[in-house]
Amino acid sequence: MSQTLTLDIHYKKHEGQIPFHQSKAKNRIWIGGAQSGKTTAGGYEALILSVDSGNDSVGYVVAPTYWHTQRAWEKVLEIIGLHFQRLVVEINRSEHRITLYPNRKIWFKSADDPDSLRSQTLDWAWLDECAMIKEEGWNAIEPRLMGPAIFTSTPKGFTFDVLDVK
Repeated sequence: MSQTLTLDIHYKKHEGQIPFHQSKAKNRIWIGGAQSGKTTAGGYEALILSVDSGNDSVGYVVAPTYWHTQRAWEKVLEIIGLHFQRLVVEINRSEHRITLYPNRKIWFKSADDPDSLRSQTLDWAWLDECAMIKEEGWNAIEPRLMGPAIFTSTPKGFTFDVLDVK
């Protein structure tokens, strides 16, 4: 008999984060300024997507460069340490992979080389700083994506807060 896991978001959300978390859209995007909490919100949502996707699921956290990926990695590890440590099966620092109970994999990938994003069927994805990811990066992920995606980014020529992407 498989165990059902549920997660709730237990952190003090500010006004800008609430619509992002409350949206029921399959795909969501949040564009916000520097230090607006995008990476924190994305980190919580990535963990929830991983759990909601079920056993043996695979998700990607993708950022435009290794440096950006490292920031998302550190934020997710911080969140796990605060709230979700009981779910961790393995943290593989050399591969930038986290496995949650029983076999939910979260891979942290850079979009520097779009070919490195191919070859894996994905149950979900989080694209952090998505406005800086080249189109080839999204084109490598999108055909493999079977479930929801979330997008977070700083503004890059436009100003809006939350959009539900159909």
